[in-house]
Amino acid sequence: MRMLFDGWHSLIRVCVVGTLSYIAVVALLRYFGKRALSKMNAFDIVITVAVGSAFASAVMTKDITLADGVVAFILLLLLQRSFAGLAIRLGWFGRYLKSQPLLVVYRGFILWDNARREQLGELEILGAIRNGGVAAVEDVLALVLEPDGSFSCLAMNSAAPDKLPTALKDVAGVPEFSEKPRPELKKRMQYPAT
Repeated sequence: MRMLFDGWHSLIRVCVVGTLSYIAVVALLRYFGKRALSKMNAFDIVITVAVGSAFASAVMTKDITLADGVVAFILLLLLQRSFAGLAIRLGWFGRYLKSQPLLVVYRGFILWDNARREQLGELEILGAIRNGGVAAVEDVLALVLEPDGSFSCLAMNSAAPDKLPTALKDVAGVPEFSEKPRPELKKRMQYPAT
């Protein structure tokens, strides 16, 4: 019978510690800013899972006090803020820590090498193009797989033909910004007539 009900003391503890832990997590997330609640890349997912695990442990484990749980929340959020700050200050660290945006379609051509590397099939690519409000692959200036797993779709008419698409300068594989231009890719590109 103890497996079903262990007394009112444990239920009251879960309610009290759960409520106070919830308030602490919400307050700390508000204090540490929107970054802690942003769309996630792998770095942010680890922090979110760790905070969730610490929250569950504080609520459900009798050996862990509320103070222990709050200290764990603070530690995890401080680590996230510190690593995010290092990623901004040290470009190489940011590139190591977070995945980079990847070009999937460029100037009307699907870049199958990039798509296969991320295990994207035609259905996902066409769906992302439709979600971007573009009717044809040929009308896509760029389809980018963002670090958080979402897609950004730029229509061909979103940039003047004689201007570089500078919003793509941090995206790997854009011929105009590549340190090592890929001649075979440049040959395949058909630029719109000016």
